[in-house]
Amino acid sequence: MSESNFFFKRLVVEKGITAKVGEDYVKSTFTLEVDLSVLEQKSEVVEDAKKRVENLLDKWLDEEKAAASLRKEVAAMPEIDVGDIDGLPWQTFKKEPCRPGEAGWIMRGHEGSAKLSEALEKAPDHKLQIGELEYCFSGDRSQFINRKPGKKEKAK
Repeated sequence: MSESNFFFKRLVVEKGITAKVGEDYVKSTFTLEVDLSVLEQKSEVVEDAKKRVENLLDKWLDEEKAAASLRKEVAAMPEIDVGDIDGLPWQTFKKEPCRPGEAGWIMRGHEGSAKLSEALEKAPDHKLQIGELEYCFSGDRSQFINRKPGKKEKAK
C-alpha cells in the first residue's frame, strides 16, 4: 500500500467457509469492521490493522472448521434406536444378564450390535453417550462393546 492523501474512515474485512454436512452445505461468514478514524493515517498503520483483523478472522475460521468437521462426523453416524440397544443381551462383568441401565458388555460381533459398532467406529475416541449410558469398545482387539452409566448433565 503506498502513501496517499486519502483518509480511510473504516476497514471492513470478511472471510468465510462453506462446508458440506450430510447432503447440505453450511456457510459461515465472519465480518470485522475497524474504525480507522482514530488511528494515524499512515500506510503501515492501516496495513497492521488489516493484518490483525485477518489473523483474528483466520482464528475464528479455524474454530469454525473444527466445528464443521465435528458436524460431518455426527451427520455420518447411523441412527440408533435406544430400544434396540437396550434389547441386546447385555451381561454384567460376572456374566449375568444386566438390569436396565446397569454396566455391562456384549460381543461386538453380535448381530444386533452392528449399528452401535459402526457408530462407535466413527465417534471421537470411539465413545458415545446414548441416553443415560456411555458406550465404548474394550478388549485387546476391541472385540467387546461396554456400557456404563454416563455423566449426567448439570441443570443450568
